[in-house]
Amino acid sequence: MKAVFDPRGFRYHPKWEGIHHYPLFPHFFASAGVERIHQSMQLQPFIEFAKVREFPRTMLYTIHSPEYVKWLLSLSKTIPDGTSRFPLVMGHDLCYDTLTPLTRESFEAAWSATRIAWTGARLLIQEEESLVYGLTFPSGNHCLQGFCGGSSFLNHAALAAEYFLKEGALNVAVLDLDLHHGNGTQEIFYEMPEVLTISIHGDPQTVFPWVSGFEWEKGEEEGKGYNINLPLEQGATFKDYSWALDMAIQQLEDFDPEFLIISMAFNTHADSPYQWFQLRNDDFRLMGRSIRSLEVPTLIVQEDGSDFEQLGIASSMFVRGLEGY
Repeated sequence: MKAVFDPRGFRYHPKWEGIHHYPLFPHFFASAGVERIHQSMQLQPFIEFAKVREFPRTMLYTIHSPEYVKWLLSLSKTIPDGTSRFPLVMGHDLCYDTLTPLTRESFEAAWSATRIAWTGARLLIQEEESLVYGLTFPSGNHCLQGFCGGSSFLNHAALAAEYFLKEGALNVAVLDLDLHHGNGTQEIFYEMPEVLTISIHGDPQTVFPWVSGFEWEKGEEEGKGYNINLPLEQGATFKDYSWALDMAIQQLEDFDPEFLIISMAFNTHADSPYQWFQLRNDDFRLMGRSIRSLEVPTLIVQEDGSDFEQLGIASSMFVRGLEGY
């Protein structure tokens, strides 16, 4: 297994989240979480780290609108160092929530994370490896084509999927294992049969993003049937989760993708700050082994940025499962 890491991407450090002029609270997302995963991976003898490659910035337009990319880049440059800008939604900023503070480093950090994902995709295309883990931060699966949100500024998984297609792949699958529904990825591919999107997440009636992730959302136009949501109730154990994962694995086997992208997060762990699901360390090893059974070239894109004590162990168990341990 190869892993792609770039310390230049960990510049995004928002201290607070909330609504401007109202009481704020500490921001859950922190680069310390991904750094903890990086440290645990350095202890695994089967992981080799690869350098990030360079790509033209115009490749962002394969997914994101030029208007949005230019807005994010120019606005980031205007924010003073050490401060945050809380988006003004409803026709002002190109952001759909007020919980995604922007900093001077927002664009560059997200751009670094996207290059990590593209580097991983390139390694798979060149058959240098069949399994690559991209240590991306900030997360990307909540970013839409033309709007940021959910602490996501560029959708790394979607950009990687489109990169596979542009390089000749006929079909690609994205399996989102974030506690929160991968609403951005769903929106981007909702009418495309070439990309199967599957998301296992908390019930959107009670957890972010609240407006999407329901079972009845199955895609539209030519993409109808190529979007699958598997929401689970609060308190779900691995018995519940493994049922949904088995369903996802079956759908992936039927679709038979040339490449698989895993939007991975460990916020489903019982000890994560959310404490929504009740998954334990060894459950992530079993999760990895289930994904391994597909025998498909796989790119893991790190989502979420929450940090907690068990994160290093949970992530190491997951990669060990991917390697068949």
